Amino acid sequence: MSRQINNEERWIAQVNAAFDEVSLPPRPNDNDILAQMRNTDSAESSGSDSRFTFFWRYWNMKTTKRWMIAAAIVLLAASLTGILMPERFSPQQSFAQMVQNVQLIRTAVMNITVTSPGQPPVSMKMSLDNSGKMRQEFEQPHDIMNMVNIFDLSAGKMVCLMPSQKQAVVMDMGQIPPEQLPRNVVDEFRKLPPEAAQWKEKIVEDGRTLLVYEVVQLPGATTELWVDQDTLLPVRSRVQMPSPMGKGNMLMEIKDIQWDVPLPADTFNLTPPPGYNVRQMDMNLANGGPPDVVALLRLWTYFSDGAFPDKLDPMSISFDLQELMRDYLEHAKQQIAKENETTAAPPGEDQLYLDKSDTITGDPQSATERFSFTFKPDSLYPHLKLDIQMTQGRADLRILNPAGQVVQAMGAQQCTIGDCAINDVQAPGEYTVELTTKNAVGQWRLSIFGGPAPAESKVFAKIAHDVLGMDVKTTNQEQAVQIMQKVGGIMGRAGMYLGPYFQKKTFVWTGQGAHLGDDNRIICYWPNEDGKHYHAIDARLNLLSLTVEQLPQTVPNKPDSPTVP
Repeated sequence: MSRQINNEERWIAQVNAAFDEVSLPPRPNDNDILAQMRNTDSAESSGSDSRFTFFWRYWNMKTTKRWMIAAAIVLLAASLTGILMPERFSPQQSFAQMVQNVQLIRTAVMNITVTSPGQPPVSMKMSLDNSGKMRQEFEQPHDIMNMVNIFDLSAGKMVCLMPSQKQAVVMDMGQIPPEQLPRNVVDEFRKLPPEAAQWKEKIVEDGRTLLVYEVVQLPGATTELWVDQDTLLPVRSRVQMPSPMGKGNMLMEIKDIQWDVPLPADTFNLTPPPGYNVRQMDMNLANGGPPDVVALLRLWTYFSDGAFPDKLDPMSISFDLQELMRDYLEHAKQQIAKENETTAAPPGEDQLYLDKSDTITGDPQSATERFSFTFKPDSLYPHLKLDIQMTQGRADLRILNPAGQVVQAMGAQQCTIGDCAINDVQAPGEYTVELTTKNAVGQWRLSIFGGPAPAESKVFAKIAHDVLGMDVKTTNQEQAVQIMQKVGGIMGRAGMYLGPYFQKKTFVWTGQGAHLGDDNRIICYWPNEDGKHYHAIDARLNLLSLTVEQLPQTVPNKPDSPTVP
């Protein structure tokens, strides 16, 4: 569809250009034409020879015919120009036309890889349509990291699917500011300014002629674009920009772009598939206020070991704080894992939940065996050991919680797992164990026994207790999601509340170098709603109200740092 539309537009533009550049013979005026016709009629009525009459009519109409024939030739030449001269547009005109062509696009599919400093690459397949719908399919080395995000940006709805865990999170994003919503890559192409495009070269790749451009819109931010000379649509892109965390450059590569392709009917379906465990997430970020700013700074100092940020702005809230959280979680999980290793005791009779095995000889067998164990509120956390040694076929293990949801799944032809905490065991009750063999010959053994709670479970419980005031000792996956939802809510409400002050530059951060608990230290202030006073927060996270005379006047991070009046 897009190719036909684009070629028609190019042809029309070239016809117009041809008419502008080629001069036609002057068109005869109506009086001259009328006089010629009268002369011709007079010759015919006088009985002149028919051959003479024919030539007389021909020469009398010569001027009119010559203009008409010339116009037809120009039109034909313009048509041939569109067919035989695909380089009719200059590189600059081609880029401008490319931007216009993307405006007409209805659907797009592409592969995107984002690489950030110090982080593994993140790859996804993205599908979009021009009604504001988007689908992201992440492709990570570990199945548990794979997920599918489906957005309807115009309706403010989103669903996140985790296929390996049969989990779905449904979110209402109606209260999220547009600038905080995911980027629509097609819209980014539509916004590229033609005047900023610099043509670099022309290359031939896979039988296509590509025009290569570079666009610099901001210092340090560069977009490279490869445009098909025939369709005048992008085929790939490479965007480099400073990392929001301020450490090197972030790279986004877009390739394998397909324009106006038919998409399956369920591509943007916001209803989770049957069998998924569905959770609702509250993304209402309205009604934020000064207490949310205090809560945000409490979060920050918790994850940074008491240090306040050097600056506080939308970028630091969105990226620096998230980076702090990631570092904290990774370090805390490693620490707790080491503690678990030193405190874990070998399984004894009183800790053994289950011990089963089987040997298959003779003909290959396919069967499912079911067992169960009971997890009590005071029970040790269940761990498993699994040994599968099949000379043929395979064995697969599934563990289901009391609600029938899969909390662990693994299997192979041969594998040995020494000690593995069972995923997401929290609710007391009877758990079901399924061991399925498929065309198998060999043996397997499964032991389930009590041990320490997983490091991740303890980490989220600690955050919940220390930061959110929740009384929990361990958490399952659903509770961990709820905890991070609450943390995200604090960040979102504080960011939205401070947004207008950031924009007007009336929020003043004076907390560089400050630490939680510093005496007599103001770390930030901004105008009060009454227009006469200022909100302020000190290093003990007290919310204050100050007059203009009481505002700090000295440079932060100096011996005479801003103090509480």
